[in-house]
Amino acid sequence: MNRKLLLLACVGLVFSVGGVALAQEEDVATRAFGVAECTYKQDPDEFRNRNFTVRTALFNRLALFNKGAGKLKNVVPPGDIPRQNLVDEEIFNTMGTVPSAGLSNDQEFLRRIYYDMTGRQPTPDQVRAFLGNTDPNKRNTLIDELLNSPEFVDRWLVWLGDLVQNAWVQATVNRYAGGRNAFHLYLKDALVNRKSMRDIAIETVSNSGNNFSNGETGFPTGSITPGGPIQDRVDTALRQAAQTWLGLAYYDCVLCHNGNGRLNNLSAYFSGVTRRQAWEMSGFFAHLGLINQGVAPNLSRNVFDCSGPSQQGCPPTFDYRLNTTNGNRPNRAATPLDASNCGGTTTIVEPQYHTYPGFEGGGCAGDVRRTDFANFMVNDPMFGRNLANRVWKQLFGLGLVDPVDTMDPARLDPNNPPPDPWTFQATHPQLLERLGQKFAEQNYDLREFVKFLVQSSAYQLSSRYEGAEWQFEYINLFARHFPRRLEGEEVLDTLAKGSGAIGNYNSDNQLPEGPVSWMIQMPEPVEPRGAGACNNPGVDPCNTQARNFAGAFLRGNRDGIARGQANSLLQQLYLMNDVPVLLNRLRMNFSPELQRVSGIADDNEAVGELFLLFLSRLPDASELSQGVAHLQSGPRNDRIEDLAWVVVNKIDFLFNY
Repeated sequence: MNRKLLLLACVGLVFSVGGVALAQEEDVATRAFGVAECTYKQDPDEFRNRNFTVRTALFNRLALFNKGAGKLKNVVPPGDIPRQNLVDEEIFNTMGTVPSAGLSNDQEFLRRIYYDMTGRQPTPDQVRAFLGNTDPNKRNTLIDELLNSPEFVDRWLVWLGDLVQNAWVQATVNRYAGGRNAFHLYLKDALVNRKSMRDIAIETVSNSGNNFSNGETGFPTGSITPGGPIQDRVDTALRQAAQTWLGLAYYDCVLCHNGNGRLNNLSAYFSGVTRRQAWEMSGFFAHLGLINQGVAPNLSRNVFDCSGPSQQGCPPTFDYRLNTTNGNRPNRAATPLDASNCGGTTTIVEPQYHTYPGFEGGGCAGDVRRTDFANFMVNDPMFGRNLANRVWKQLFGLGLVDPVDTMDPARLDPNNPPPDPWTFQATHPQLLERLGQKFAEQNYDLREFVKFLVQSSAYQLSSRYEGAEWQFEYINLFARHFPRRLEGEEVLDTLAKGSGAIGNYNSDNQLPEGPVSWMIQMPEPVEPRGAGACNNPGVDPCNTQARNFAGAFLRGNRDGIARGQANSLLQQLYLMNDVPVLLNRLRMNFSPELQRVSGIADDNEAVGELFLLFLSRLPDASELSQGVAHLQSGPRNDRIEDLAWVVVNKIDFLFNY
């Protein structure tokens, strides 16, 4: 191993320079949001500073990544960048005199689009074919090819599963394997068949059935809230629907207390929302019925809409009553009923104890309340804004509103500026509005919207920014492409694909489609659980080690821990020293690809092939000369293993840039 460490110093491992700073990088996404427990009251500054914290972490990551960049000037006036669609009109017209990074070269673009579309790198043959292709439309051709690949489904199924928080065990609910798997297969079928995101939202909020067979009912199953009255479950159902599909996390706050006096520094909209108004929103879920069927580990839940208070599994009062003195939220006490709300004040006894479901944008509940809520929800402008912003963040590395679940309806409409001293929340309010409308015009077809974004010049900018000083203020302008660290599944699958030592991941628990070859195909981030079936001899001896390796890269758990982009010393140690997942894959007897490289007689070509396998690029002159020199310094197979280890420890291995 000493010879490898020496070679690292020569070839330029950026981690060795910036490792401490990377380990200390703050990443707000790795912490639970916390509003469910009203933790804003415990630490208000944490919530006030989330926007700044996200950008500071990104700025630090950009500075570290640039230490490994070249010195060729590539910034240009924004007016020189070709406009492909409305994204470019808004981004480059807003940039003013700030220099823009130039467009990415073909190597940059190829690696980026493969990871963003499929979660895996291109093969060396695919790199060579793309670089040698002289068709001026080759980028669009490749985009179409990847959008329609099975790998696109694998990659974006992870994104969609994260969005709806499909997990077996959460803090308050156990879906068990049957429920988790059914939800996973529902989402996969939706992506394969290009189901509208609008329809997915409606079905997850309003459909009924057994969650072991009707996968979409795994979403309302997640509203189970032990330790309190039925109103706690109803509140959780509203919270998860509003946060997921509208980007409105602060309902979790106003379900505990009025916004005024507590959210005044956070949200212009929610600072004016009362607890009574939040209860009225929760009232749409007051008829949500849940009945357990069977016993663990085959315990399923039947989800249905109650038609009367006497039904098993239904709220005993068949309404959202203000009569609780225990549970997970403060007491719900009777309040004066505003005559302008939905419902009336004379047709029911003790009206002050009742809520009449009313949607925040206008609209009252009918007979089937969850269906009414779902229809109001998808026709609310916040629905398109929220989804457009979330997809944008996945592709651009920073949301137009970030954190994405803190959207403020009172500060987003470009035609209605917020009152002083508030400013627009989105970095580009007109762009966010137009993107929400564009998504709606495309019938919320995820593939079409992704295609629209990645075809823009703004997406295809280089991540390098050389020839001008990068300023913190430029982050909000998107004056360059922001590198993102590969997610845990992508890191492991890149090693597998580059080495040719493909996985065979199973679990002690039932997987929806049996063993899979790629970590990105796992139904949730904490899989594979248990020892499970062992994989290829010598490679990932047991699932536990593969899970721990991927988990070091902050996969999250779809509950209290979100996915994170922070780097750490632990990640570096895994990339340098892990035996079953990494080192064994880079040994000649376990790696078909290294065996193939060993058979390449030309040393220059052999070194180049290693770079193509793991970095999707050719080595520069310095890397090539040092690599060839090392290859010729001892036993060929040993030196090929050394070089492969060095390549996966270079900074650009870990980033999609």
